[in-house]
Amino acid sequence: EETQFQINTKKLKFESESLENEYFSGKLNESLTKYRVVILVIFVWFIFFQVWAFSYIRLKMGIGILVVVNLSKILLFVYLSYSKALKKHTSFSIFCYGVYLLIVESAICIDIPEVSPMIFAVNPVLFYIALYVTWIQANSLNTLSYLVFLVNSYLHFKDKHTQQSEFVFTLVYYNILFFAINATCANISYQQNYSDRKKFSLAKLAHQETRKANSVVHYLFPKFVAKSLVKDQDFVCSEQELVSIVFCNICEFDQIVNYFSPTELTAFLDSVFQKFDRLCNVIGVSKIETVGYTYMACAGITEFEKELDPALKSIPHPKRA
Repeated sequence: EETQFQINTKKLKFESESLENEYFSGKLNESLTKYRVVILVIFVWFIFFQVWAFSYIRLKMGIGILVVVNLSKILLFVYLSYSKALKKHTSFSIFCYGVYLLIVESAICIDIPEVSPMIFAVNPVLFYIALYVTWIQANSLNTLSYLVFLVNSYLHFKDKHTQQSEFVFTLVYYNILFFAINATCANISYQQNYSDRKKFSLAKLAHQETRKANSVVHYLFPKFVAKSLVKDQDFVCSEQELVSIVFCNICEFDQIVNYFSPTELTAFLDSVFQKFDRLCNVIGVSKIETVGYTYMACAGITEFEKELDPALKSIPHPKRA
């Protein structure tokens, strides 16, 4: 069980593939809603950015190019928001969308000198938090984002600084700033996702332990008694009408004990009582308990009779017993 719930701290995923798939499936519906909201916000931001670019810096762009760019954004938004691709291929779709954002941001930095390369500083927030799918993918996108930022910042500041020392200082300053934002977002994302996985594993473990406890209770007590105990009732007491009680003892048990070891004797009793259990289920009798080599069962219990098959219920309980 400890191995099953162990988390790979480097890849930030469960060692168990089945448990990882279960966790991912459970988080998927919640994440899909978040992805669609983020994609919508980015789409609206692009619209406002275009308004700003045309209004304040008098950006000149052909109507044909403008239509193509905006049409591609609309199609991409509709495709990711309403098609099944995002659900079926979540990791691939988000990765492609991340690459698309890097291309758009690079185009903005190259074509509009007024825009600083620090526009890339929003990417760690997007890739590590808002559009997070897996830890490996988030790191891949942010590494790619840093490389693109490095190239764009070099091109951007090279033309603005004539002195080499000033250029190098500015470049180093912005790189340190970008790295700090990246590291902060990475740390937040790692701690949050690690904590979510720990909570999930603890909930699964608690559920397993509860199932084990319930199975033991159902094995030791009759069904109607077990239900009451599972519901945390302090005591179980119910008035019954006429019932038929059966006690089955193993003949010459004292002599049998001498021929079996404790392990063999336990296996023998378990085998016999399991056959009694199956017989009780077939003929409509409720097992009450086993004490030593004595098997106690009862027919005619009100709660048990309610769930009994009509064909068995038509047979009088003394006859069944």
